[in-house]
Amino acid sequence: MNQTEQSFDINTILTTLFSSLDAIRREKNIELIYDMQATIPRELRGDSDVLSRLLHALLTFVFQRTDEKEIVLSLGAPEDFLYEEFVSFCIKETHIAKEDIVTFLKTGLGNDLAILGGKIMTDTPDDIHIEIPFKIHELGYRRHYRLPHVGMLHKKVLVICESKQVERTLAHMLCYFLYEVDAGLESYRAKGSNLALYDIAIIDQRLSTDAVNDIIIEVQKKCL
Repeated sequence: MNQTEQSFDINTILTTLFSSLDAIRREKNIELIYDMQATIPRELRGDSDVLSRLLHALLTFVFQRTDEKEIVLSLGAPEDFLYEEFVSFCIKETHIAKEDIVTFLKTGLGNDLAILGGKIMTDTPDDIHIEIPFKIHELGYRRHYRLPHVGMLHKKVLVICESKQVERTLAHMLCYFLYEVDAGLESYRAKGSNLALYDIAIIDQRLSTDAVNDIIIEVQKKCL
């Protein structure tokens, strides 16, 4: 099954989820706390309906099985959230048997997790930890990035960053806008280390040297 991609406010999802679990929270006398990192964009793109269903099932399972009186759902994301990244959802120290957790994650959440492209993370035995990829809301607005139209380019785009995560994210974003991209120093070397093959070169300043700058200047002169 394919997910329906749409923009949504993650805070709205969590607020609605909190209200929908009011009855079982009161019955079990459990306090639900959200711990969300500031690195998570407020607005994301993905299937909010499936996400809501998955989180509701996840928290209901925990409420029914745990003896804890305080449940903390932690949400995290990479600091460099540029295009599409995994958002983590984690509940630590549930004190639920590992076998029950594994069975629930595979059978209770398996279908929805597959729709969202998520994955189960292995932490300590009584932790529940899943990661789901989401895009940033602004992705659909080309003006936000001020990129030249792909029809104006006759060559590829080169992306080389010290952080492989940033490098991969930039490459994915550019591919979304239909640019042909070579990402990574290895890919650049495989093409003969020839900057003249690219109309746009994005090179991390930390990797830039005087020799690289001289090559860029020389290539620019030849293109004038």
